[in-house]
Amino acid sequence: MEDESNFRNWAELIPDALGLIFNNLSIQDVLTVVPRVCKSWERAVVGPYCWQEIDIEEWSKNMPAEYVDRMLQLLITRSQGSLRKLNVTGVSNKDTFTLIANNAKSLQSLGLPRSDMDDVAVEELAEMFSNITVLDISYCNNMGDIALDAFGRHCKNLTTFRRAMHPLEVIDKVCQDDEALTIAASMPNLKQLEIPYMLVST
Repeated sequence: MEDESNFRNWAELIPDALGLIFNNLSIQDVLTVVPRVCKSWERAVVGPYCWQEIDIEEWSKNMPAEYVDRMLQLLITRSQGSLRKLNVTGVSNKDTFTLIANNAKSLQSLGLPRSDMDDVAVEELAEMFSNITVLDISYCNNMGDIALDAFGRHCKNLTTFRRAMHPLEVIDKVCQDDEALTIAASMPNLKQLEIPYMLVST
């Protein structure tokens, strides 16, 4: 029988290591199952170590807006300002967008597909996202060239930008050249650009 001293007690792992391990679990398991295992795991889940990267995009697709808002309030608060990555679908109100902005000091990657934020909200809060390098605002129909310009002006480190549109949602638009020109003018450091179904003249 192999010496048990060669095995480390999982309860003794540092919170950073536990956070990396728990990132491979579903959000439901991390919030409901993991805390019941032992006290050290419970402390890790309550602390910021598990929430430096929050990816609830798939979970939020089929959830009511108020559930998404409450989940973001819980998880972003737990991140304690250490949030580096956030992916979520359907942010529906300015209060939640403001919460994200107020905790974006360390944020590098932001995905907000199908969110209802408009040009006014983005223009007001874009400067809070100055450190992001990756931005996804696909299917955000209330955002236009004003929002894109605000992100471009304030997010100088952007290298990846995604702005996918659904073909049925742009069917009534003549073109979106204004958005394309804004991207070209305000996001000069892009290395990856995805704009499927954006109506751009050639």
